[in-house]
Amino acid sequence: ETFSLGSLVYNGVKYEGVELNLNAHKDELHLKIASSGTVLELNKNIVGEFVIGRRQFLTLVGENAVDGLPQGYYQVLYKGGDTLLKRNIRTFHERLQTSGSGVFRYFDQSNKHYLLKEGKVYPILRNKDFAKVYKEDKKAIKGFIRHNRMKFMEMEEKDPAFVEIMGFADKK
Repeated sequence: ETFSLGSLVYNGVKYEGVELNLNAHKDELHLKIASSGTVLELNKNIVGEFVIGRRQFLTLVGENAVDGLPQGYYQVLYKGGDTLLKRNIRTFHERLQTSGSGVFRYFDQSNKHYLLKEGKVYPILRNKDFAKVYKEDKKAIKGFIRHNRMKFMEMEEKDPAFVEIMGFADKK
């Protein structure tokens, strides 16, 4: 596990300069006590917002849960009038090798993006999903995407493009 410096609101108290690790497979937030090296799994029900490195996260569980979103930790990619969230999911797999020589273990990683607009949740899979949410600015958004040559099928990492589109659409 790799830990990074960050900050955390835990049970209403803000802690700065803490070492954190977000386990996307188990959807757990771990805190490393620097003096002893002890690693603690933090109680998701009292974790507020937190920052790991330069990435900001929200905890959407219990009374902070949002209808239409699975409960858990979400990275905040964009926050303005509307909010763009990302959920990183890692799924563990085990398969017997056909040669009978053992077990093959691996993780699949996927990211899900969600736009929160006026209390509603919209899944964002590709560029045209923004135009569906911002119907009144559909032509302008499609023009922005075309002008900036954003072809998501070719993009490994969609986050920077999604953030650019959100910035454009949110200011319309």
